[in-house]
Amino acid sequence: MRTIWKFPLEVEDAQIISVPFGTQLLSVQAQYGTVPCIWGLVPNDTAEKEKISILTVGTGHPIDTKYDRYTFLGTYQLLEGGLVFHVFYQYNYPFEK
Repeated sequence: MRTIWKFPLEVEDAQIISVPFGTQLLSVQAQYGTVPCIWGLVPNDTAEKEKISILTVGTGHPIDTKYDRYTFLGTYQLLEGGLVFHVFYQYNYPFEK
């Protein structure tokens, strides 16, 4: 069954999340103003999981060229806009710290 799921994120530079195979990432926002989350369209909620590497970059912070293969997903804000973060992702690609 196709459903939309929420995947909470940590506020850190690089992380890996597990999602059902074939999930289409839709949006990233801060829920309740404090918890960054990604929403994704899950085509089959019983599918095996796959890993997605997530990169979060604050405004004005450098982005290493090793992340050139990542795709921009969206921007979220914390502390009433005092902190602005930009989220990139890459399916099945291990991140490097």
